[in-house]
Amino acid sequence: MTNSPALVDTNGTARCAGAGEVEDARPHIAAAAVYVAPLRVGGGTRFKLLEAMAMRKAIVTTALGCEDNGKLAGYGVIRKCRRGYKIGPLFADREEIAETLFLALTGRIPGEEFFLDIPEPNAAAGSLVRRHNMQSVFETARMYSGAVPSLPLERIFGVTSFELG
Repeated sequence: MTNSPALVDTNGTARCAGAGEVEDARPHIAAAAVYVAPLRVGGGTRFKLLEAMAMRKAIVTTALGCEDNGKLAGYGVIRKCRRGYKIGPLFADREEIAETLFLALTGRIPGEEFFLDIPEPNAAAGSLVRRHNMQSVFETARMYSGAVPSLPLERIFGVTSFELG
C-alpha cells in the first residue's frame, strides 16, 4: 500500500494528510473532517463519494463553477473515462453560462475525445452540442417505477452517466 504525502500550510504545519491506497476506506473517511475527491477518474469515484455522503462528511471535488451576481449559476465536471472524457453533470441557469462552462471544461483537454449526455427535452442543450459539431452516438431513456420527478430540465445541459471500470 502507498501513502500520500501530507499537505502543509505556508508555515510547514501539516493540515491535511492523504491515506493513499487502503484496504477499507471507511475508517479513514469516518476520522476525516472533510472528504476530498478529485473527479478525474470514472467509475469507482462515485462509490467513494456515496460512502462519504452516508457518513455525513463535507465533500470537496474537482469541478468548475460559474457565478452570476454573486450566486452560483452553473457548474460542470469533466472526467477521464475508459475512452476519452465525459462531461457531466453540466448545470446552468442560462445557455450562455452552459457554453462558458463547456468551453472551460473542454479547454482542459485540447484535442482529446469527449462525450456529453444531454437531456433531449432541453432544446438549448441540443443547440450547444450542434454548435460544437457533436454527433449522436446512441440514445437512452430514463425509466421510473413511481411518479416522474419534477426536474428543472431547462437547467440540465449534461447528465451524469454511469460508467463501470
